[in-house]
Amino acid sequence: MQHADFLITNSNALIGDKFIKNSTIYVSKNKIIKIDTKSHQNRDAIPNITTIDAKNNFVIPGFVDLQINGNHGALFSESNSVADFTFMLKPHLKSGTTSAFVSLISPNEKQIFKTIEIFEAANNTLGSQIVGLHLEGPLLSKYKSGIHNVANFTNSFSKVLINKLGELTSNFKVLITLAPEEISFSFLKRLLDKNIKIAIGHSKASFERTQLAIELGVELGTHIFNASEPIGGRSPGLTTSLLLNDKVYVSMIADSKHLHSATVEVIKRIKPHGKLILVSDSICYKSKEFKEIKIGDNIVVKKNGVLQTKNSQSQDAENFKLAGSAISLIDAVKICRDQYGFSLAESINMASLNPAKLLKMDSSIGSLNSGSIANLVILDQELNVMLVISDGKIVKHSRNISILDPLPSRDREV
Repeated sequence: MQHADFLITNSNALIGDKFIKNSTIYVSKNKIIKIDTKSHQNRDAIPNITTIDAKNNFVIPGFVDLQINGNHGALFSESNSVADFTFMLKPHLKSGTTSAFVSLISPNEKQIFKTIEIFEAANNTLGSQIVGLHLEGPLLSKYKSGIHNVANFTNSFSKVLINKLGELTSNFKVLITLAPEEISFSFLKRLLDKNIKIAIGHSKASFERTQLAIELGVELGTHIFNASEPIGGRSPGLTTSLLLNDKVYVSMIADSKHLHSATVEVIKRIKPHGKLILVSDSICYKSKEFKEIKIGDNIVVKKNGVLQTKNSQSQDAENFKLAGSAISLIDAVKICRDQYGFSLAESINMASLNPAKLLKMDSSIGSLNSGSIANLVILDQELNVMLVISDGKIVKHSRNISILDPLPSRDREV
């Protein structure tokens, strides 16, 4: 068997939907090569290997975030380099998000082309954290625009842009959130034929139009119950379709602001939990530099930890608009467990395994399996992040987690 570079002992590891105590995880280079759930290993039994003692804390797969918009007072659509990407994502990485999408808020074509150029120039140098590009718009409904720049809204893309996005899928995932009532289904098919993932959001689509879009290949509803038409007695709308159709996933912004706990209970009772995905929709996270940011005609500010438009008064006011979030996925996991009544395993899987399954990447990210990329997070009982391993490298380490140098031996094969 392949040589291990280090192992994690005394792990309460999340394997599938269950935590298994006293697990030992073997890592070589950037891959998990073995998970031993049967025999408890100690340092003396396996010498010549660096050992991380998890001390019976939770060991989980790294989180997968489909929707991070920017950080430190800037948006990804304003980025000029890979360095900008990694700088904005670094606080999320240290909080356990080891796989992320660069998300653009209703960009114009020039901004999209510029971002694609950054991806193309970087190619494999982006590292494992950035797995894709998410265009949330500009193919949206002006009636459900939220804070998006309506001036950029359109009902189609140029042939050149469609081809460019298709080419990008050779190395990265591409996700587009759109309003199906604003586009033709022939255009939708062209996007799907380019291996582009399609989500529905910021839309007034009817129940019937949404069902047809799902049958064509739409796989996700973006931040359900936000920027969509309320459910009506005679007009069930897109939200009802997304809840009732088990073919499609739905994402939730679980920051305790975008969704009332009773609304989440409705989602829990209707939607299979394996089809629920947590997204941060983050614009700033652990950013001292953030004061305000302009998005279209809106000035976004942070008040009492809530991102909202500057002219918003209270959450009950008619002009109140939420504007993304100031959280990372670890915060969403805590809220789902502590406020929304999900189990810890469900909460973590909604932020890791489920989005990985949507992307058809669950053999490499979002789960702890032999052969998967070594993206691992150690959490204590209060869900504080103690250690983060990204692509086999330690990127955050708490002093409460012991890393023991290897003992000498002639052989370290496992």
